[in-house]
Amino acid sequence: MIKVNLLPKEARKKRMALRPRGILIGGAVGFGVAVFLGVYFFKLAKLNELKQEVRNVKRELDSLRSIIEQVDRIESSKRKINQRLDVIKTLNKSRLFYPYLMEDLAKVVFPRIWVESMSTTWQETFIDLTLEVSALDNYAIADFITILEQNPLFSDIVLGGFSSRDMEGVKIRHFSLTCKYKPLIGEDGLPRKEG
Repeated sequence: MIKVNLLPKEARKKRMALRPRGILIGGAVGFGVAVFLGVYFFKLAKLNELKQEVRNVKRELDSLRSIIEQVDRIESSKRKINQRLDVIKTLNKSRLFYPYLMEDLAKVVFPRIWVESMSTTWQETFIDLTLEVSALDNYAIADFITILEQNPLFSDIVLGGFSSRDMEGVKIRHFSLTCKYKPLIGEDGLPRKEG
């Protein structure tokens, strides 16, 4: 087959000169597209990897939530048990104070005076006392207060209101009194006997 080229020689030379440049430009564009696609697929793979990692972390977080809730329940139970133990310890400790209180109170009460009622409030190292007392006369009241004030186990003595009433022809004086009772405390924090 015969080829006939109708293009002038200069146009042919120009065309031949442009061919390597076109190949070079096409190669550069192809290389750029290949690099872009490579970076795109690399980033896409990295994104999928990160999504999988997020799913794994969420799964682990969900499993840890149940453990955290269980630990919180255990801590709450522990706090409640410790509160109960503290109450029991306080009761055990305070119950030893009351026999001493009754013994020491019996020492200060004498025949012309009697305690009608008593209320107590346990504090950490002492007992707040409120006494409702009756006496045969004012001298008995004065003697009772003096005895309490001289006793180192009773402090902060405050007299309340006075009243009187007749009982079978005898005038009985009635008064209230508040004070603190603090027995001798040993190194173990428990009350102990004198001497």
